Amino acid sequence: MEQQSEVTRMRQQIDLEHEAAQRGLIGLSSGTAQHAFITARMMRLAQHIEHLKEQGKHEEVRAILLNDDLWIG
Repeated sequence: MEQQSEVTRMRQQIDLEHEAAQRGLIGLSSGTAQHAFITARMMRLAQHIEHLKEQGKHEEVRAILLNDDLWIG
């Protein structure tokens, strides 16, 4: 059960990171600072995915990476 709750927590964090990155894309007019913000968010998203991968949660990683809403928004 603990592993499931960790996966759930990681997925929620990934969703929050994605939402924040999407909000950042909307306001791109602030230039370099906005780019750094988006890059940092995407790096954290990659870290979350890597953590799931290290935990052996390959199906969860695949589901996240194949989630069109994550990339198309």
